[in-house]
Amino acid sequence: MKIARTPASLMAQVRVLMMDGDLEKVLDILEEVDRMTPANKDVYYLKKMALEG
Repeated sequence: MKIARTPASLMAQVRVLMMDGDLEKVLDILEEVDRMTPANKDVYYLKKMALEG
């Protein structure tokens, strides 16, 4: 079974990956979510957190 790539499921995946420290994958997924839902505040803050470490 494949999980749909919706903004909500991708954001959940981002949170898990951030805990694992896979920042490159986090940024890739955040870019995908940003294309789906431009001007999403959560994407902005999570990108900022990922880039600051």
